[in-house]
Amino acid sequence: RVLHRLRVLRIPGFERHSLLDRGALVQRLEIDALAGRIRASDTDGAVLAPWYMGHWIVWYAERPVVLSPMLDVGQPGFSGGMRFFFLEDDGAALELLRTRGASHVVVTPELASIRPRAALAGVEARRYVAADGRVDLGAYARTVAARLTFRGAIPGLREVARSRAFVDSPYDGVVPEIRVYEVEGPAGLPPAAAP
Repeated sequence: RVLHRLRVLRIPGFERHSLLDRGALVQRLEIDALAGRIRASDTDGAVLAPWYMGHWIVWYAERPVVLSPMLDVGQPGFSGGMRFFFLEDDGAALELLRTRGASHVVVTPELASIRPRAALAGVEARRYVAADGRVDLGAYARTVAARLTFRGAIPGLREVARSRAFVDSPYDGVVPEIRVYEVEGPAGLPPAAAP
């Protein structure tokens, strides 16, 4: 008889994504409804979202993902996908999405996890987080993740869904806890030229 043990790797900064609270979180953030928008989309392709949402997207949206809990940290695909959120150039961000065959992007306001996410992406966290742990909001505001989360779409992406759950924004007002964007043009291909 073989005994299987569940091993849970706790990554600092990701405590709020506890496996034990997953059902409540799925309901509160309306994962099923937001994933339904992706599933109903006419575009094909993978979804680039925070890695911990990978299983939810595969299950609810029935789409492949660029990042998931099944990828090993250190694999080039994992760190490359994580790096998207720290890119500051829109063109580089769109190129990464197209080379990964992504048709959708999901973002969430995750200021508390910048340091561990940057480490997983191979990005210097000190560009965005001071030694005392305070986030440099001006520096972080230049990233694709911050702009998509706190400001809205960038050229080449259009917002197609958002959660009705909101959180305070460090930049002013409130923002949805989840925003879903669609990549303009077919996944993996450049957008068609305007007539």
